[in-house]
Amino acid sequence: MAADTPENLAHRLSGKNRLLVRVAGPEDRVREALANVEGVKNVQEQGSAEPETFDFLVEAEVKMDIRKPIFFAMSKEGYPILMLKPVDLTLEEIFLQIITEEKNEEREVS
Repeated sequence: MAADTPENLAHRLSGKNRLLVRVAGPEDRVREALANVEGVKNVQEQGSAEPETFDFLVEAEVKMDIRKPIFFAMSKEGYPILMLKPVDLTLEEIFLQIITEEKNEEREVS
């Protein structure tokens, strides 16, 4: 069905550039600062894993590396970034998406 590394499949199939960001600071102000970073399309609050911090799932334009702009935006506001990591599709999500696409193609041919 598909042959590639899980990372390449996830990137190709999702068409999204997503980061999980943990920031120490007030939730609303951090969310607003993240949302104002050029290239950011969506920001979703993901809860709090540490006291006085919040995790955000940040979705950006596909071919844009927003790590530096996020760093500078948080630095300007005085909010330390405690974690910044890419978020890819899981192998299960990849499998389900491939199966769904294959079924849709079969319907179009019929």
